Amino acid sequence: MDATGLYPNYTAGGFNDLGQAINAAIAMLPPSALSPHAGEVTIGPGIFYSSTTVIRPQQVTIRGSGNGTLIVFLPLTGLFAIDGDGIGSAGSGGWSDLRLQGPKNTTNPTATADAFFLGGDPKGIIAPAANMAPFSNYNNVEIGYFHTGVRIGNNVWDIGLTQCRIHDNVNGAAVEPYVTNVGEVLGFFNSQVYNNSSHALYAPGGRFPAIGWTAVGSAFDYNGDGIHPTIVGQMRSITCHFEQKHWPIWDGQHIDFGSSVVIVGT
Repeated sequence: MDATGLYPNYTAGGFNDLGQAINAAIAMLPPSALSPHAGEVTIGPGIFYSSTTVIRPQQVTIRGSGNGTLIVFLPLTGLFAIDGDGIGSAGSGGWSDLRLQGPKNTTNPTATADAFFLGGDPKGIIAPAANMAPFSNYNNVEIGYFHTGVRIGNNVWDIGLTQCRIHDNVNGAAVEPYVTNVGEVLGFFNSQVYNNSSHALYAPGGRFPAIGWTAVGSAFDYNGDGIHPTIVGQMRSITCHFEQKHWPIWDGQHIDFGSSVVIVGT
């Protein structure tokens, strides 16, 4: 289902609203055995403006046209997309081949809008606490100029960010406090995480036993401000690159159930 053709039909704040167009395209997708909507939504090349939060069910993939697809999220607060639903661990969908630009810049330095929220909200505000988003895939997606690029809630595991570029946010990716049923592989593969002002990857203390960041062939450059560590949480790194002007790079002291770091060929 092509969202590009629906784009001019929706307006918000004087701009055509791609978020509404994507949600409308998702609603037109056929059901699967588990989900009321399953399949692929496509976005053509161009610059698109979005003001409405996209609600992406687990079995839906939203695919752009590569670097030629740029989505500009206009609100200073809120979320570009909420990924997941309450149908169980159906998984397999995600986002692919697009660039996503948030509102945080020199004109709006205090903007707090986030890009993606995955799974259930432990507080039940953003999404029901029981929502799930396992096996989500993000391929060739650029995420920049948000407060947090990827927020991870309840019931999220085995997710992959492949050939992604996450930069110029406050946090590249962060796990919500007091999540449940989260871990295994929260993975970055051949990706670049750079110039995020506070943390590249952040898993704060709370009631979770095994939040594990995994990175393979990825680069983490110039994240943090010399006070905050680049990575907070358990870390497994294979043939990755770390570069910055200030220490520390990794901090595991906030993990309630112990912490570990495995670094191979880095």
